[in-house]
Amino acid sequence: MLRKLFPWDSLKNSKKDGENSVRKVFSVGQQVVTVSLKASDETIPLERWQVTDARLWAVVNQLVQSAAEDASGKEGAQLLENSCAIPHEVVKSLSLSDAEALGLPALTNLALEIKPEGLINEDSFILKTAWIRPNGQVAYPEIIGSFLNHQGEWRRISAPALAILEPAQSLAQPMAQTERFRVLSQISAQFPDGNEPWLKADGYLGRIRIHYASRMSLKLNELTPEKTNFDPVLFGAARSEDEESPNEQLDEDNDNILSPAAQKLFAEDRFRRDANARSVYLLKDGAYVFVDPNLRPVLNAVRRFQEAPEAKRRDLVLNPRRVLTEAIGEEGLKGVNLEGVFVETEQFSERVAGVDVWRKQVLPWLIPSEKNRWLPERFGLRIDDTFYSVSAENAGPLVLRVEEAATTFVGAVDVTEFLDPVDPALENSDKEPTESKGRDAKPRVMLPMTPQAIQSVELLRPFAATSDSAEVDVQERDSEWASERDEAVFLIVKENFEEVSYGVSGEVDTVPEVPRSAIQPPENLRAVLKPHQQEGLEWLCHCLASGRPGALLADDMGLGKTVQALAFMSWLRGIQIEQRQSCRILIVAPTGLLGNWRAEIDRHLSEPRLGQLIDAHGQGLKWLRDIGAPRIRDTHSGRANLDLAEWANDGVVLTTYETLRDYHFSFAKIPFDLIVYDEAQKLKNPTSQMTRAAKTLQARFTLALTGTPVENRLQDLWSIFDIVAPGLLGSSRSFETRHAPENKGALQALKSKLTDGSDRKPAYLLRRMKSDALKGLPKKHVHNLQQAMPTIQADLYRELVTRAAAASAQSKSSVMLTTLAEMRGCSLHPVDPVFAGGDLDSYAAQSARLSIVLKVLDKISEKREKVLIFLEDLNMQAKLASLLHRRFALAKQPSIINGTIPGAKRQQIVDEFQSAGSGFGVMILSPRAGGVGLTITAANHVVHLSRWWNPAVEDQATDRVYRIGQTRDVHVYIPMAVHPDPLIEQSSFDLRLNTLIERKRSLTRDLFSPPEATESDLADLLREVANEAPLPDEAAVAAPDPAPTVQSSEAAKVQSRATLRAPAFAPQAKVWPIQSGQSRPIEEVLAPFVGRAVARVEISDPYALVDEAARQAQANFIKDLARFAKEVRHVVIEYNDRKIDSVDDGKQRKDMNERLLAEIGASGTRVDLRRRSSGGQNGHFHDRRVTIEVQRVAGGTSIHTLFFGMGLLALYELKFQCTISYAPPAEL
Repeated sequence: MLRKLFPWDSLKNSKKDGENSVRKVFSVGQQVVTVSLKASDETIPLERWQVTDARLWAVVNQLVQSAAEDASGKEGAQLLENSCAIPHEVVKSLSLSDAEALGLPALTNLALEIKPEGLINEDSFILKTAWIRPNGQVAYPEIIGSFLNHQGEWRRISAPALAILEPAQSLAQPMAQTERFRVLSQISAQFPDGNEPWLKADGYLGRIRIHYASRMSLKLNELTPEKTNFDPVLFGAARSEDEESPNEQLDEDNDNILSPAAQKLFAEDRFRRDANARSVYLLKDGAYVFVDPNLRPVLNAVRRFQEAPEAKRRDLVLNPRRVLTEAIGEEGLKGVNLEGVFVETEQFSERVAGVDVWRKQVLPWLIPSEKNRWLPERFGLRIDDTFYSVSAENAGPLVLRVEEAATTFVGAVDVTEFLDPVDPALENSDKEPTESKGRDAKPRVMLPMTPQAIQSVELLRPFAATSDSAEVDVQERDSEWASERDEAVFLIVKENFEEVSYGVSGEVDTVPEVPRSAIQPPENLRAVLKPHQQEGLEWLCHCLASGRPGALLADDMGLGKTVQALAFMSWLRGIQIEQRQSCRILIVAPTGLLGNWRAEIDRHLSEPRLGQLIDAHGQGLKWLRDIGAPRIRDTHSGRANLDLAEWANDGVVLTTYETLRDYHFSFAKIPFDLIVYDEAQKLKNPTSQMTRAAKTLQARFTLALTGTPVENRLQDLWSIFDIVAPGLLGSSRSFETRHAPENKGALQALKSKLTDGSDRKPAYLLRRMKSDALKGLPKKHVHNLQQAMPTIQADLYRELVTRAAAASAQSKSSVMLTTLAEMRGCSLHPVDPVFAGGDLDSYAAQSARLSIVLKVLDKISEKREKVLIFLEDLNMQAKLASLLHRRFALAKQPSIINGTIPGAKRQQIVDEFQSAGSGFGVMILSPRAGGVGLTITAANHVVHLSRWWNPAVEDQATDRVYRIGQTRDVHVYIPMAVHPDPLIEQSSFDLRLNTLIERKRSLTRDLFSPPEATESDLADLLREVANEAPLPDEAAVAAPDPAPTVQSSEAAKVQSRATLRAPAFAPQAKVWPIQSGQSRPIEEVLAPFVGRAVARVEISDPYALVDEAARQAQANFIKDLARFAKEVRHVVIEYNDRKIDSVDDGKQRKDMNERLLAEIGASGTRVDLRRRSSGGQNGHFHDRRVTIEVQRVAGGTSIHTLFFGMGLLALYELKFQCTISYAPPAEL
């Protein structure tokens, strides 16, 4: 009921309704204002308002609708019998036009006067208010809510005046300090900056700004292994109701009660002046900060922690609530709601335990995988008109040399030591190009520091001997060796390596049982889900409802994992919106797939889709930094460098695994509702930086997507689940112990643990195969095509068989891998593509594999169908594309997708290929970069010109074509080069590799049988291709493909020739362990060089010139070598000048030259002394070795290597122990 009504007619807005005058009438009550329409003395019913006064009805209808949609519980406008009641809170926020439409009076022309009595820090302080007429006289109006009645005339009070009037009237009587400052802060916040006609205030009051702090947070300024620095950030109570929502987050900048300048003054000066927090802080220019009494104990503790030891400061930053609770104590927290006064705006996951310089952990129970050490066919570099080959050992140092030179802005950099020139005289010959090994003949090579040259060198980074991957995206490389060199800073997490330190119990699943319910696809999902996809959506919803921390969707490639994930995201967002909560989603994917995610979101979801899309990768990062902020990674600064404000709202953040790694401090602060890891096998390495970064994130639910959850070893699965459901599979050590590959019972139990579910308890992992989920999928025909090698290829291959025998006898991993890589390259083509002419038929005639492919392409062209060619060698990709363009008269050169192509460009290439229409078409792809995440069903032919030993990689590549959307039979071609010699034929590399791949593929039919090729597998392969081991029974490894597959084998006739098998050479590698005082076997050590011409001897020893004894030892060795050898042409001594205790090493160099002259005389031997640092661009320099190049009778040189445990000094000083190792040339 209205306690007091003051009817007032608004006659100026009268209208005619027939013969009657229509007028708007308002009545002012204590709580509401009632508006009605009258004609003469009769009230017009509501149903006629729209016809009588459309503008009035529109405003009323809007106010009533807003009240119905307001979930705050505040009273809004209501329709009564024939009127509308509008609360004063709503009236004061009306616009001038809406107030006029409602027939309400104009704003008053009286001014509000406020005068203070006393000082604000005095308990007697009060405020006096009055209303002043325009002529300066005091008026005495009656105030009812938002209205003012002066001399019988109603006027409205403006919203700014009311905002000051109400708190000012409460200060008409003295108040306690806390309440006084709270009221003054309300007035201060509403005070206009300049003069306003509606306000007359004392100058003293106008200059005062009171900031009332009732809540706080911590702003992290610096978090490095050496220093933790933080300051308090103050908030008011204005948004306290919003804070009840767990998804509502305060922003340190936007919600701070202080301006940036005032915050800086408070945090860096005023707050740090005293040992304890004060109740009032005077800033400057009349600005005060008043601290609520409930907040003071917390600020006190924060101030003490600022002066505490580093470990305690870091503990506070990482676990603020726990640490503050312990520090303040129960007594200090009496009456204090810590949850209410301390807001964790920068809260890390409970799994985060600290911060430190990155230190890669080694898990001794895991044997390093050989998978990523599979070397490419070949790689090199062209400078001007000369082509240089680059060894795997030199690729990494070369990349580092160029990388560092790029930061110094030099015009060119010396790269002589990393390159071997290929003889240009052989460019147009029928023989394989050979590399010049004589270092004394190598000219100096200067690489120009142009963008093109730098990019060319970057392409070699994945092939570095220290690299994690033999073929990865340049823009996605996980260069952990570089990060370690840069001393990257990383958040520490609670690891589950030795024991479970974080997560649920690995043995007892405590998730409650929740009945599974039918789920309707989201309304904005355009796609019609297939039965298995609907099942996947319901499974994901069930996992979330059951309280699972995450799940792994491991469907076979091509079953639509992306659309299932999108349906789940849209469903989750709908649930969040119904509960009036935001929905923050993070999608982490390889760079090449982010464009595909954007396209799939647009394709499958209608507006509003998933809210805004934020690109947190590549060029998108510049929009997430403050303007002018330096481009610095979190892992370099030890703090978040990206602006989080954009991420705190509803929407999807798209990023890459590499960006997540480099900026994980920024990502780790956001509590996401859902995190999706696409191609989650990127997290298979439990000790990698990307995996560590993923473990720092916070998510209500984590969804991992991968068709190959076990890519190399079973530990891959453990690593992924340590992110999806930490602790579920126990510790890494116990998991490795329990699940040995031969323990079939344990593997079956593991599979049951993860995949068995029920209607009341969902499984953690869901995996369906195409053969089971898709009915009516076209057939897949696999054609194993063999052809005899032509003469040039067969002759080179025969030489490599001899090398393989030598490598097999050495049993040295690096030699074994290099030899296999050479055989792999020869089997592809014996002539480097840089020497190929312009005719494809001529070039193909030199390679059995390429000849097969050309015949296949001719048939596909006749059918006017499309084909994908998977090929690893980058130079071969470019050359083949050019030759195919000319050979088949294509409209344009075939597109190439490899690691150098940005993700968005890849999708564009695929889209153009997909929409090209009918007709012959070719696309060339790298197995790794182009083998994941792309749908290319316009093609129905796949050629694996290069083969990856891991069948999972090859199958992923094939499934770009063989997937949902394919309507034609798919043909997969495996070209294999076979040696024509019957003694070598069946041991040909391609045949043996095919057997290995098929054996691994047969084992991977079961999800938990890892396809990893161990070092033992590779050693067996080497022995087989070297004709030194019996060949396995191929029938024993044949396994049926569960998909509808037709196997065919078409072998070209192999001509037999009367040839002898190349004998296996057993090199005489040897080790001499020598005790102190024991004589040295110098003659035996130097026996291989008796009577030989030594082209070059290189001594690498950081301490070679350190003192007189060391220098004499170098001279003695050269003297002894010269006694045995026919001649010694060139001597190089490589040393570290930093090991010499002198500013200038000139004296030591002079002495060394004099000693050599004294020992070997003026024999014509060239001597070079070369400085080399311990690290940096040349890598670590600590090995002590002697490399001796011996001239061959037939030309070229063979390289012998001697290793000395303590250098040559130990060889000639009997007081030292000495271990000498001899490694003969690999090619013998």
